[in-house]
Amino acid sequence: MPNTICRSFQEGSRIDHTPSADLGAGVIVVLNVGVGQNRIKGVATSDIPANTPGSLDATHGRIYECAFVPGSNLVDMQDIFVEPDGDLVLTSNSGANPKFGQCVGAYLAAATAVLVRATFLLLFMLGVALGQDCADGQCIPVEANVIVADTPHVRCMVGNSCGSGTICGFDETGAYVLSNAHVWGTQLGKVVNIDAVVGGVQKRTQGRLVFAGYSSTRMVDFAIALCPNLKSERYMPLLKTEPASPPYATTGSPRCVWPQVLKQFGDPRNYGDGLMTGLPDAIGGQSGSAIYNSAGQQIALLTWSINGRCAGQKTSKLWQVATTRNVLLADMRPEGLKEMSGPFLEEGVFGLLPFVQEVQSGSVRPVTDNVIASIANSSMEQMPIWANPKQPEPDCFELTEQEKELIEFLRKQAETGVGETKYNWAEIIRLVLELIAIINKKGN
Repeated sequence: MPNTICRSFQEGSRIDHTPSADLGAGVIVVLNVGVGQNRIKGVATSDIPANTPGSLDATHGRIYECAFVPGSNLVDMQDIFVEPDGDLVLTSNSGANPKFGQCVGAYLAAATAVLVRATFLLLFMLGVALGQDCADGQCIPVEANVIVADTPHVRCMVGNSCGSGTICGFDETGAYVLSNAHVWGTQLGKVVNIDAVVGGVQKRTQGRLVFAGYSSTRMVDFAIALCPNLKSERYMPLLKTEPASPPYATTGSPRCVWPQVLKQFGDPRNYGDGLMTGLPDAIGGQSGSAIYNSAGQQIALLTWSINGRCAGQKTSKLWQVATTRNVLLADMRPEGLKEMSGPFLEEGVFGLLPFVQEVQSGSVRPVTDNVIASIANSSMEQMPIWANPKQPEPDCFELTEQEKELIEFLRKQAETGVGETKYNWAEIIRLVLELIAIINKKGN
């Protein structure tokens, strides 16, 4: 039985695990996934009897309080390693002991407990352990390297929940993908799967939720994931203002189909202050799809069905609610508004889709009924996901020296004399001809 027992300070993702021997709560487990220092680690969330399915706490990026006597003084951020049997040590033993994390703060040699921040290195190697779409018997591997999507439209999955999403922007930390809270949930830091088309082929990457909003009584339902290993050939930024530049369209994964499909968004209508509806109706799997305009900007987030029409939150209202973190700015949910999860409707935005693979879609209920939350450094207004319309060209231009001379000459002429005699017409005509020549030269 290992001596090191760790307690998580934060709730996080789980890894399914069936131990071959009895496993006590808090024991560190080094899984046979990955190579060398990159082997995946987890911490038992409870006692697990031998040969019994249980779960481990995925360690990456989380802080643990570990019962550990270091034996020598520790400096802040010193590397901590874990032996194959689960004991923490201070050496890698030439790579035999994978890195568990770094200590948080400095400790004396006789310390009995140490705070350790588990390494973030393996976050995007956890696809199989954290759950994948295996409905066809073929688990999709998670790409370890950066992938560049052909389009901004993606499929979004976590657990048994499946929906759609859009790559809205990118910065030095990665790409930002927008979907619904009822697709991904609202648990910040949760690992989610994103399927994209790369070179015409389906590829999967992962991200973590960094911003989420949801209300059970008002029209607020969105989630944003940051994906370090994702880029796109083009992005689809969100419009801060009212919908413009029709016609409109939408692309997504109705019934979780792959590849995704596109359809025109017909008969667009405003419903209250922040809702946009259209035809035909929506079906499960389309949740999180972008409703976008002819300029390639997202104008609404397809989220619900209402009275035989698909319905989406306007991105202008999303901007208002998210930047102020005030769900009360959103309209109340009208009667008949339904999330696209559970039983499917008969017809969707994309029409009937025969001869395509269908995956039953579930729904991840948000942690709370009313929430607007984000992790540090994830201010909504600072995210690179918003459209910045070009400013109109100023109605002026820089004058040449000769043009300035003409203006100055006319000004002086106006200050002297009266009537027609105050103007030197010969000089005026000469300067005008010179000005015309300059203008013609610029035009060529």
